[in-house]
Amino acid sequence: VGGPAPYWNTYSYDATGNRTGLVQHDITGNSLGDTTVTQTFGAARTTNTGTGGPHALLSSTTTGPAGSRTVGYQYDARGNTTAITDPGGATALTWNSEGKLDTLTKPGPGGATSYVYDADGNQLIRRNPGKTTLTLATDEITLDSAGTV
Repeated sequence: VGGPAPYWNTYSYDATGNRTGLVQHDITGNSLGDTTVTQTFGAARTTNTGTGGPHALLSSTTTGPAGSRTVGYQYDARGNTTAITDPGGATALTWNSEGKLDTLTKPGPGGATSYVYDADGNQLIRRNPGKTTLTLATDEITLDSAGTV
């Protein structure tokens, strides 16, 4: 017994209960080894004007021994996430009229992943660059671009 407790975390919240801060304390007790996550949210009592509305995560910054990284989030008028921007670039998301994810495009040469849903809104087909996956209940069948299952 004695010494710092492993997995010691400190949390902070705003007036509406959003977690705005997290400090993951270094297990040796050295504060220089702490990792801090700071999050900003949409203001309470606001309407959604493309910012996700009240309580929507707008940005998250992680700072620690390895440096700092900020991720930003953008939303459409319905509150769906339309962009996630990090140091690697922006991931774009589009949504269908039913509020289901239609396409997800990551930065770089990978291309877009698209989705098709059945009449009940369950994901039926996922098309990734180079392969297509059919989902039936709990089973998946994947066909690559060469036609191999």
